[in-house]
Parts: sequence; C-alpha cells; structure tokens
Amino acid sequence: MVSITRREPDSRTIDRLSPGDVVTIVACNSCPHYCGTGGRLAADHLAFRLQEREVTVARRELVTKVCIQESLHRCKVQGTIVLMACDSGLVSARGVWPDAVIIPMNETLGLGCYDQESGKATLLLPFPGFEGMQGEMFPKTVEEGPQ
Repeated sequence: MVSITRREPDSRTIDRLSPGDVVTIVACNSCPHYCGTGGRLAADHLAFRLQEREVTVARRELVTKVCIQESLHRCKVQGTIVLMACDSGLVSARGVWPDAVIIPMNETLGLGCYDQESGKATLLLPFPGFEGMQGEMFPKTVEEGPQ
C-alpha cells in the first residue's frame, strides 16, 4: 500500500514565501515519488521555482520515508521547511521539528497501490471527500512524474 497524494499548486507555496526567505525542501522518496509529488526531480523543480522568486533554498533533503521519524533526525534543516510528503509524513515532521514552520506541498487522497511496470499509482481506498476519485491513477501524465 502507498499513500496517494496530489500536489498543491506551486503558487500556494510560493505565495506563502517572500523574496529573501530561507527554506529547506524535505522530499519523501517513497509514496510521493510514485505519485510524482516527491522525490529528487520534484524537489529540484520546486527549488528552481523558488529560486526564481528569490527564495533561498538552503538545503534539499531527500528522505526514504518521511513518515519514519528516525529518517528525519539525520536531516539538517534551515529556515522554513517545505515538505513534499503525505499527511503521515507531515505528522512525523511536526513531531521532529515542533517549533518549525512547515509548509506541506501535497494533499493526501487515500491509500492505493503502485504498478512498477506502468509507473502509476492507483487510488483504491479514498479518504472521506475523495470517494469520487477511486480508481484514478497518478501521476496523471507522463510529464508529471514519477519524480
């Protein structure tokens, strides 16, 4: 099972930051990677977008599973944390960095499975409010990921 996430528009994150702000991007390389909402390439893309807006990206941390707090203890963070993870990863990050400002990038839709051959994750058990999305596959297009 994987957590199925979709990315919030970059503008929602970028609009919460100002030129000169310092951030650390923490990207999960498991479930969000499969959905195209995390992983190295998605973090690099976001860093580029933030730097275009003159936000300083101090660090990029690629974490195997953000939902496992021990993985986060190895991260070095500076400034605001921009988090590319599911809701479980958000809870984990808040536990490790209770005083940090954390901006989540992803919305968790439910649970599903990942098919390595197609490179797609399918939403099987949607959370309340997302029932109409059951069976949808992520990422939506080849251009979107897995990243």
